[in-house]
Amino acid sequence: MVAPTCALQPGDVLVGDRAFGTFAHLAVLTQRGLHGVFRNRQNRIVDFGPRRPHAVPGSHLGHAGRSRSRWVRTLGTSDQPVDWCRPHGLTTEQYGALPRLLRIRELAYRVNRPGFRVRSVPLVTTLLDPVTYPADALAELYRARWGVETDLGHLKTTLGMDVLKCATEAGVLKELMVFATVYNLVRVVMCEAGHRQGVSPERINFVDALRWLTSAPRAPRCPGWSSTRCDPIESSHGVRSVEPRSIPTRSAPELNSADAYETNNLHTRVAAQ
Repeated sequence: MVAPTCALQPGDVLVGDRAFGTFAHLAVLTQRGLHGVFRNRQNRIVDFGPRRPHAVPGSHLGHAGRSRSRWVRTLGTSDQPVDWCRPHGLTTEQYGALPRLLRIRELAYRVNRPGFRVRSVPLVTTLLDPVTYPADALAELYRARWGVETDLGHLKTTLGMDVLKCATEAGVLKELMVFATVYNLVRVVMCEAGHRQGVSPERINFVDALRWLTSAPRAPRCPGWSSTRCDPIESSHGVRSVEPRSIPTRSAPELNSADAYETNNLHTRVAAQ
């Protein structure tokens, strides 16, 4: 948690998947004046029943199927602040640095959009005020995170950045810069197309914009923006993730220990920059 929070300022909100929905992550964020909105972990029992009993921390007798969070009050049908108890299984130093109880907010929202597999999404957050942070706003904030996954998929899969061809550090940096430049050009096309059609740029299909950009004729001004050409069209189903046809690639050559050591050092230096 040290590296991700170094660039954050007090009051910032960190949004993440279920890997971050733990007592330790939420406690560290709270201690640093930060907030988090995370997916609740799949193995955690969540019960929105009012005045429900809860499992006693450290005891496994007669508590099967009970939530380990202590109910505080009910904010809505699927919205409640609860107290989480400090977990076991930590080192003495880690255990002492965490508070004994942590007040967090558990909520869930329904997904009724075609193409989405999950129907109910449980969340945990340190934003406790239901007036300032209503459940619908938190659900919309977490839904926006799905767009990040789609954007990374376009950058790696659609544009082909999952396999880099250069073998030197300078070459890898140049290759990454080219991918970033092309990606931003496609986003500019999507923004312009959305503006012309009066819709959000997220409604414009990334693959359609990429194909439009690659086929646009050269011109002194912005390429392709003429009255005789059609803009990338709006997707009728919102943001679509269109993946290209699978193209077989040659298998990576096996590296001996010396080559593997140099490759790992290269990746480390590139990540540091």
